[in-house]
Amino acid sequence: MPVIIEEPSCRAAHHAELSDIWERSVRATHHWFDEADIRLLKATLPAHIDAFAHLLVAREKEKILGFIGIHDHFMDMLFVDADMQRRGIGTALLHAAERQFAVDSTSVLKDNQAAQAFYQQMGYKPIRSTEQELLLRKESR
Repeated sequence: MPVIIEEPSCRAAHHAELSDIWERSVRATHHWFDEADIRLLKATLPAHIDAFAHLLVAREKEKILGFIGIHDHFMDMLFVDADMQRRGIGTALLHAAERQFAVDSTSVLKDNQAAQAFYQQMGYKPIRSTEQELLLRKESR
């Protein structure tokens, strides 16, 4: 079954599912977060989802597999369900965001080495650093 990338018409209808995907992904990849961090951040997720200029989801049939949130040309979040990672879903979401919304930058936590490697493989290079994050921009080809 092919994965479909689309912008849902009603974000609120997907808050719980997207929050659960975020949590499973974070538990699988953000080992430096403790339980209190996860609970605190998950509680704020619906507001973040609603604030995105654009939200793309990857789905197979009716099941959402991952999502990407976009502000202007900036990718704010990219999360793929833990059991669906390394299957090209994140790449498909990123490419769709680049095509549809001219996304060319993101930030990533310095502790998240896997995300840094993913974005660098996709052509994103560090351009600025803070204490906790790297700002990445896609190199023009």
